[in-house]
Amino acid sequence: MSILDKITKKRICTGCGTCYSVCPLDAIQIKEDFEQGINLPKIDESICSECGLCLNICPQNSLLKGIENPNDFFGSMQYCFYGCSANYHLRIESTSGGLATAISSFCLEQGIVSSVVNVIPNEDNPLRYRATLSTTVKDIMKNKGAKYCPVSLNVILKEIAKRKSEDCLYIGLPCHVKGLKKAMEFLPELHTKIKYVITIFCGNVPNFKGTDFILDKYKIKKESVKKLDYRGRGWPGGMSISCSGQDRFLPSKEYWNKYFANYYFISDYCFVCDDLFGREGDISIGDAWLPRFSEDNQGTSIGIARTSKGSQLLDKCVENGCIYLNHIEKKEVLRSQLEKVKFKTGAYGWRKAFLLGEYKKFLNIDSSLGYNSLILSNNFLSKNVFFKYFLLNYFGNIYFRILAKLRFKLLRLIEDFS
Repeated sequence: MSILDKITKKRICTGCGTCYSVCPLDAIQIKEDFEQGINLPKIDESICSECGLCLNICPQNSLLKGIENPNDFFGSMQYCFYGCSANYHLRIESTSGGLATAISSFCLEQGIVSSVVNVIPNEDNPLRYRATLSTTVKDIMKNKGAKYCPVSLNVILKEIAKRKSEDCLYIGLPCHVKGLKKAMEFLPELHTKIKYVITIFCGNVPNFKGTDFILDKYKIKKESVKKLDYRGRGWPGGMSISCSGQDRFLPSKEYWNKYFANYYFISDYCFVCDDLFGREGDISIGDAWLPRFSEDNQGTSIGIARTSKGSQLLDKCVENGCIYLNHIEKKEVLRSQLEKVKFKTGAYGWRKAFLLGEYKKFLNIDSSLGYNSLILSNNFLSKNVFFKYFLLNYFGNIYFRILAKLRFKLLRLIEDFS
């Protein structure tokens, strides 16, 4: 039995790839688990020495040990901001304002870093992605934008650790960065080689079945897809699919609002994550979902400068003229992600106990129990192949309309985050 079985069997493994990078015997590979639609570690037991390093390095192991994150929900901060790239084309074609892309491009151009941890499509399958080190602005621009599916980003840490000298900018989700920080405890060379860390706000990560479902819904054959961009063409933009013989564009409301926003095809491990704002980065960035930006179809980012070096980097970008930035109150950042804030904070203990099979130990009930029960039930339904076919036809549209209305009604019952 694999030493990581206690993590994978609880279905809380994020597939971040940290264990792959720290294994001294190269006994771990990250493979797609087709049942769950995520990436999971697979151990070659003929090589494994059972040293236990992979389990110690796993950021999810703290859940099993009952160790909670000592930081507060929002995390430390120097100041909060909103802004966008000064490059109009980049702003339009990025996820929201293009700040992360603009900052990483600036760092490469100015020689502040020599590479950026980036995500690119697999050579043999454009619907699956892998981590790489981009060394040119052209590479950054080519692969910009969000990827709404699992990515084992931290497999790249092994390559970074082996390089003789490297100043790297790391951009990842909170679960990736959580693994990175654990890896730094065992690979101290990463401290000097990773110069900056940018975290992306994340409410949940859709599994691979989410994209597959959308392609089936619109009768697009997976093998015909040459390129897929989840966001772009302004804000909130939509999904662009380049196929053999035809191209399709699906507005965000046609795929995100119906399926992903309703927690359909959400990865199980997202239910035991309380880090929405990427607490452990130097800079954290997300979508500016605020009324004042509702008519802004070009895209605006909202974020948090968390460390002094993070705020200094932002200052350099502003001085150079590559980004526009304005300060904003912390409460506005919270409001910009209000539903996700309520989800992450409400009934977290109940949700965690339920998914870890320890629900008998948790008796506290709060106003978010109904909301949490709804999204958990809906997520379990997404695993049923027969229910999937029910949703592919006209009845699916009715189901998701009802689900969205019920979700918002239950959401309003949850007390506001303070």
